[in-house]
Amino acid sequence: MTNRREFIQHGVALSAAPFVLGPAVGVTATTQRMKPVLAIFDHQYAESRLFASALAAQGLPTHGITGDVTALWYDDLYHRWAQGASPIVGLTGASSLFCLEQLAWKVERRVVFRAEHRQIGNTRVEHRLTGPEPLSVSTNPRIEASWPSWSASAVRGLPATLRRGVKFEARATGSALPDSAAWEEPLVTWAIALKPAA
Repeated sequence: MTNRREFIQHGVALSAAPFVLGPAVGVTATTQRMKPVLAIFDHQYAESRLFASALAAQGLPTHGITGDVTALWYDDLYHRWAQGASPIVGLTGASSLFCLEQLAWKVERRVVFRAEHRQIGNTRVEHRLTGPEPLSVSTNPRIEASWPSWSASAVRGLPATLRRGVKFEARATGSALPDSAAWEEPLVTWAIALKPAA
């Protein structure tokens, strides 16, 4: 079970509170950030709706689904990705991401950031992150139950240029949203972009 002494590879430490972006090691203020063109969310989950609201407030277009990504793929993503590099981000159920990941592979896109969120009872959420090494995370107990907002910040803070095989992994636990309903599956915050260069 995850506890307050979990660690992150490459020396970025975490505590049991949810994450907020911090200064990235080796990344300057002038580092180019990924510019997502669309945020996907699932209407079924309050956490996903909060994620979308945070990004919409920053001017990023959002698209809601209810589990099924078929219409999203045929009506939007297939055409968008055929026209060039268009990173997308989301907070959805794990099965929706699985489908999008399979479709993305066909057009040279990959999941470049993933934060899996698992409920622990009714009051806690375990977060497991994998992403590019330059992304630094720290903790802030004042936003203990605001991990969907952290997720929105995380996907906006990803570097534009990613290298294959360079990543970090982290785990931590934090509070669930007040009155959060039970999920049918883990939720995942993710970013899909062009396949990283070698």
